[in-house]
Amino acid sequence: MTSEQVNMPCFIFKENEFKENITNFQRVLNQYFPRNKIGYSFKTNSLPYILGQARKLGCYAETVSDMEYQLAEKIGYQPQEIIFNGPIKGKEQFIQAFQNGSIINIDSNREIMWLKECSDRGIKGNIGIRVNMDLEKLLPGQTSMGAEGGRFGFSDENGTLHMVVQEIMQMKGIHICGLHMHVSSKSKSVEVYQELTNRACVIAKREGLVLQYLDVGG
Repeated sequence: MTSEQVNMPCFIFKENEFKENITNFQRVLNQYFPRNKIGYSFKTNSLPYILGQARKLGCYAETVSDMEYQLAEKIGYQPQEIIFNGPIKGKEQFIQAFQNGSIINIDSNREIMWLKECSDRGIKGNIGIRVNMDLEKLLPGQTSMGAEGGRFGFSDENGTLHMVVQEIMQMKGIHICGLHMHVSSKSKSVEVYQELTNRACVIAKREGLVLQYLDVGG
């Protein structure tokens, strides 16, 4: 049966194109950023077969819920190969992922409380912080949320991000090793990523952070 013969709603997966897209993207990244890693978004398409193909191509798992995190484990991802983003992480899964060395970017105040609990229990590890910045002011018309601003992360403009960094720095055994800069954009222009990386550099220098990674989103 060909795609033209299908007469019902369905999802058609073109495996060769999928592999080619990832391979081409990886090749370009390697040319300009030798120390890079692609994270495949599980929420984009969570069919296990597709996720397995992404894993074979060297992609990390980018998950935003307990269910997605557990799916990544079932597919065969090691904890260190799983990125755990978003504001809806469960406490138990968060602490387990933190203990096992997953790449975690915190989004909410409750996650700060969980980190404090980990610190008090002697659990040590690395953490990343999601930055909320007014990209629309810098690039009018290029962001998806416009003047309303983004909903995720800690605001750099109003000082919340600075307070969060200072609070975490006081926690014994907790090290801030990354910044998550993802802001949804309409244009996908190079300018967007330039502004995000420039702001990350400013934040790292201002806060005295020694970063192991910069997550710019997709």
